[in-house]
Amino acid sequence: MTKYIFTLFTAMFLNMAVKAQLSVTIKAKTAAGLNGQPTLVIFGKKPVVSNIQFGAFSATGTLDEAGIVLMKIGDVPGKGSKSLYIDFPETELRVDDSLNITIVKGSSATLAYDRLEEKISAAGRSGTASDQVYKEYISAHPDQELSLFLLDQLTRGRVDYPAQITYYNNLSERIRTSEKGQLLYKRLNSATSKSIGAKIKPFTAATPDGQMLSVTEVLKKHKYLLIDFWASWCVPCRAENPNVVAAYNAFKDKGFGILSVSLDNNKASWKAAIAKDGMPWNHVSSLKRWNDPIAALYNVTAIPQNLLVAEDGTIVATDLHGKALMEKLTELIK
Repeated sequence: MTKYIFTLFTAMFLNMAVKAQLSVTIKAKTAAGLNGQPTLVIFGKKPVVSNIQFGAFSATGTLDEAGIVLMKIGDVPGKGSKSLYIDFPETELRVDDSLNITIVKGSSATLAYDRLEEKISAAGRSGTASDQVYKEYISAHPDQELSLFLLDQLTRGRVDYPAQITYYNNLSERIRTSEKGQLLYKRLNSATSKSIGAKIKPFTAATPDGQMLSVTEVLKKHKYLLIDFWASWCVPCRAENPNVVAAYNAFKDKGFGILSVSLDNNKASWKAAIAKDGMPWNHVSSLKRWNDPIAALYNVTAIPQNLLVAEDGTIVATDLHGKALMEKLTELIK
């Protein structure tokens, strides 16, 4: 059944203790010509697989709380996929011959999220487009749980504290003081450790050779230091490494250095990746993957991610990828 999954990513909302689960049923009436086609519905992380029979199908599952249910109908690439925001026990759909999925019955939040998805698709489904659509909705609907959900999605992996705390503060008091609202507030504030203008927090970890190395020790030797979070198993990280190597080679003799923090858990793989990608600078890792204490210290929940630090320990830029790192260093180092 995995061959029918093309671009389905599970959207998770706020890592919190489970209370009452939401039992959900998705029902759909389909065009007669779709009989026998496979269906996949993912409730949280739990897939439900079936086939269309007699012009209909249904799937039942549970969610820890209101959130995203993903579905794929048929095996045609680029068709028959849909992301649904579900906060109500039952949703009804209709699927036509072209695998277009329409919501027939759903909560107001489900319908609103569907309209947002249509706007994002019309704008080319880029990250910038989705961010803008989400922000407009949040600003216009400060007293809706869906707005809190969307703001949480905006903060996943890349927290822009000054901008996102403004959207948070514009939410209604009812939403802000809810349990989910308070959890999001705490996570936003924890992200200030990597905000531009903040001072870095000191840390020490083991090098590939087993020696302990502190960021303070490395920073003393450079005018600017890039703290780079990556891992040998991270495909986007490995794709980004040539850009980091090019920047290092261009500015290493002008006071620029790099301290890479790996979220690996296998020392041999970590060392092999350093050698293969040609990364001749300082490296440290606790070999604890996502339980890495340095990642926790800097609220790193996605990689690649980096911080550019001045010699006084002030963060001057974040998330410099592609040409951005070279351009920033050219601006700073004359």
